[in-house]
Order: sequence, then structure tokens, then C-alpha cells
Amino acid sequence: MDKLPKGWENKKLIDCIELINGRAYKQEELLDAGTPVLRIQNLNGGSNWYYSNLELPKKNYCYAGELLFAWSASFGPYIWSGEKAIFHYHIWKVISKQNINEKFAYYFLEHFTKEVRNHTVGVAMFHITKSKMEQIPIYLPPLPEQIRIVSKLDTLFGRIDKSIALLEENIKHTNGLTASVLEEIFVDGKNWERQPLNQVAKVERGKSKHRPRNDQKLFGDSYPFIQTGDVRSANKYIDKYEVCYSEFGLKQSRLWNKGTICLTIAANIGDVAILGFDACFPDSVVGITPNSMNNEFLYYYLKTLQLQLDKKANSAAQKNINLKILSEIDVPVPSIEIQNSIADRFSRLEEKQFQILSVQQSKLNYLKALKSSLLDRAFKGEL
Repeated sequence: MDKLPKGWENKKLIDCIELINGRAYKQEELLDAGTPVLRIQNLNGGSNWYYSNLELPKKNYCYAGELLFAWSASFGPYIWSGEKAIFHYHIWKVISKQNINEKFAYYFLEHFTKEVRNHTVGVAMFHITKSKMEQIPIYLPPLPEQIRIVSKLDTLFGRIDKSIALLEENIKHTNGLTASVLEEIFVDGKNWERQPLNQVAKVERGKSKHRPRNDQKLFGDSYPFIQTGDVRSANKYIDKYEVCYSEFGLKQSRLWNKGTICLTIAANIGDVAILGFDACFPDSVVGITPNSMNNEFLYYYLKTLQLQLDKKANSAAQKNINLKILSEIDVPVPSIEIQNSIADRFSRLEEKQFQILSVQQSKLNYLKALKSSLLDRAFKGEL
């Protein structure tokens, strides 16, 4: 900021707040009952709790309404809303000094977090030390101005958050539109002839034989290599990729043709998409090529099977489903005319769905950006 607004002071965070360290725990100190031990995953809604019966100084407990800051992984401020708890090592309790309003401190830390995230794109896990955090500069207005800014942000954010919640509900409804219609269509077609999947299509597991899987010899810029995450994130067609195999990579794999239906059988069971280009993929993805069925009809039917496939998966640490189970799943086989009609109908419906989702997502992105913009203006004295 070139010039501070009248009455504002240039301070460091250490001048305004005190950061109380959380406590690290030995495994034997974590129990099944006692005082909850608040970890970062609990701050984000995780329901897997540990407990402790240790008697600690009062400052090492957090209570509803107190300000916390996660300095590792899920980086950022939180206002704790639960019962009395002990906060873990990766969390600080933030104690406001007399010169700063606690909610103003929360909004500043939220603003700081957004700035950090904007400048650390691609960093898998960000963290900051206490000593560095304490030296973060803050432009601090007088308390009455802090209270005015907090009131203004509370009002504006309340309105924006209501709009965001409504949009997110609309997006959820739009996402479920084709799924509910698909279920209805295939239930209505219960009298259609049915055959095992491997009778109507080639069902072949992906291939990536070389170990280790991250050997740099495998990678280059010649042959797209897609994985389960690419299938999961695709709308209908896999139309982008981040990794390519080299000639060496191709020799220990296989190049699948554009139009191949890809279905995941490990990690995220039953995600399905269609290759938009020739590509390789590992054995966590199955390639499905219809013999004479309409490719999109089969794709749409497979989309309805995710829950069924997930139930059939084994319960190992990482769920997976074997090729035999997948190959023997019954598939409806109506006349080719009906297949073509259904595929065409859903293709048009899905295209309309994507158009609506694109508009809704743009509005959602705008509202989230508006919150960041308001925070930026607030801490420049422009609100």
C-alpha cells in the first residue's frame, strides 16, 4: 500500500496476536475416550477422532468461538464451533491482543491465506513456521474502523454465501439430472434381452508392466498416458492429458484407440469415460470395445453401474474389482434402433446439462472471486 489511510498503522502480526502451539502426541497417548484431540482433518469435517486424558494448561485447549489457524496441509484460519478440545501440533490457537478485533484478525488471516494460495499454485502441501508467521505485515486500522469493516464484510459475505449455497445446490441438482433419467430408462427396459458384458464387447485390462512405475524412461512426449484421475474428471470424453509415454513406455504398454470406453477398477471404482484420442493406460483402467453395440449406449449403461461395482469390489486397503466380475455383468441389448435412439437422446440431454453447468460454475467462480476482492479492498482501506 503506497499510503496508509488516516489512523492506520503498519504492524507485524506479533504486535496484534499471540500464536499458541498445539501439542504433538505419541501413539500411546491417543485413546478411545477422554478429551477430543482436534486434528486438521477434524477441522475439515473428518469424523475420525482421537482422545486424550492428559491434564494440560488451559491455553492448550480450544473452546467454541475461538480462532485457530492450520499452518500445514489445509492451510488457513478456522473459528472452532465444537466442544472443548485439545488442538494438535499442526494447529495454532490465535489469541487477539487489545489492539485487534478477533473477527478482524480472522478476516485478515483469511485474506493472507488466499494471497498465499494464489502465489503457491502447484505446491502440494504448503506450511509456514511460527517465526515467519509472526513477522507477516498487517495494516491495522483503529478499533472502531476494524469493527465497521467486520460488520460490512459480515453483511456482504452473508449475502454472497447464501447465493453460493443456492448455486451449489443447483449444480448438485444439475449433475444428478442425467443420472436419474438414465436409471429410469434402464429400469423401464428391464424386459430387454441381456448378455454378459464380455459377449457384447472386448473387455481388456490396461497395461503398464515396467517397474518402478515412475521410472523416467517411461515418459516422453509421444503417446498420451491417462490414469484413473483422468477418467474421473472427464465429463464424457477424455479430451486432455498431462503425461505422455516415450517409445520405451509404449513398448511395455499398449496404445488404445480413440473411442475406447475406459472404466476404472481400482481406487475410484466404476468411473467411466470415452477416449477422445489414442492413449495408453495402466491396469487400474479397463478398455471396453463393443462388438456391434452402439458405443455411447454402452457407455451410458455403464455409468449407471458405479454403485453395483463398488459393492462387488473387495475390501482391501485400496478397493479394486477383478476383470472376471466386470466381464460377467449383464448388459441390456435392445435392438440397434433403440440403442441409437437412447444414445442420441442422452447425448443431447448431456450437452444441455454441460451448458447449464458451465453457466452455473462461472457464476460460482465469480462469487468466490468477489469474496477475495472484497477482502483485498478491506485491507487496503477501500471498503
